Amino acid sequence: MRISALHLVDVSYLYDRNRFLSAMMLSLTAIVGMEMPFINAITKVDLMKKLGRPEMNLTFYNEIQGLNYLFFDAQFAETSFQKKYGKLTLEMCNVIDNFNLVQYTMIDITNKMLMAHILMKLD
Repeated sequence: MRISALHLVDVSYLYDRNRFLSAMMLSLTAIVGMEMPFINAITKVDLMKKLGRPEMNLTFYNEIQGLNYLFFDAQFAETSFQKKYGKLTLEMCNVIDNFNLVQYTMIDITNKMLMAHILMKLD
């Protein structure tokens, strides 16, 4: 028997960069802790027609690289709270970038090719 894990992240996380960062940290923790084949997927991509365009292009979410650009304004924080947690956020981005393990596949149940691609990855 072969086992693999599938971590599902709702598309609404793409619209709030802090929630997306927490989802990435959860994904990274699970990948490192479970030590098995692991696939991260963003679900309900078909709802993006209603929700609009996220802050970054979808290709950015396929291979997370340069995550600091998503939190670029954290470097120029004004209050002490923003400075403190802005620095923490940038360090978390560096951890994710350095491990280079977190990547996302899109799931759209209305697109047969995307569903076949996910099944092929799971197999």
